[in-house]
Amino acid sequence: MEEKEATDPSLPALTLPYTDAQIANPANNTNWFDEISRLGFQTSHNLSITGGNDNTKYLVSGNYFNQDGVIKNNGMTRYSLRANLDQKLSKYVKMGINLTATRNEYDNVPLGSGQNENAGILVSAAQFNPAFAHSG
Repeated sequence: MEEKEATDPSLPALTLPYTDAQIANPANNTNWFDEISRLGFQTSHNLSITGGNDNTKYLVSGNYFNQDGVIKNNGMTRYSLRANLDQKLSKYVKMGINLTATRNEYDNVPLGSGQNENAGILVSAAQFNPAFAHSG
């Protein structure tokens, strides 16, 4: 079986889904950027406690960070805890321990499967077919 070239007249003609007039004057003139975006907001709270004496010093700190992304249903929350302890053992020897724990929670927009699975939400919105848009 031979492949036919695109110039072969027996092949069907390429039909575009929209005419130039339909593109210039869409039936539903939706601003997709407004539909998927919002004003982003972030907040961060820190609390630290330090103390000690000439031989022992300590620090304990905690952090809460929350960010609502500029894309709807997209954000991040982070919780952090840090503890430091330093002990002077002699005039020339000092020992210490530092511990850090962090938990991140992500709220990302699911893009489903197929061609947009790994694309950004802006790419997905740009490729969205308004003919299938839910009206209501």
